[in-house]
Amino acid sequence: MAEESSNYFGTFLETMQSKERTGDTGSVPITLVHVLEERGPLSVTELQAALQLDILSLSKALETMTEAQLVQLSGSAGSETVSLTPQGHRLAEMQSAFA
Repeated sequence: MAEESSNYFGTFLETMQSKERTGDTGSVPITLVHVLEERGPLSVTELQAALQLDILSLSKALETMTEAQLVQLSGSAGSETVSLTPQGHRLAEMQSAFA
């Protein structure tokens, strides 16, 4: 299981590094994890308001986090809920330990 977790985190780091090279900000996914850890699952609209992002930036962040298997979307289009996966919760715990 530990090896599986490190693979998810490795995927996350690789994704973040590629986004960084293309000029995307790396802080949005980290903040997204923090908000979901504190508040629990949120609708896309609630998450957008909490992060104060335009929908395009939020969509890019959610794509990054979904690819890294740190968040999951559930529900129908237009009323989707975003929640952390177990790997996302572990990342949030690691962030808290180093904060």
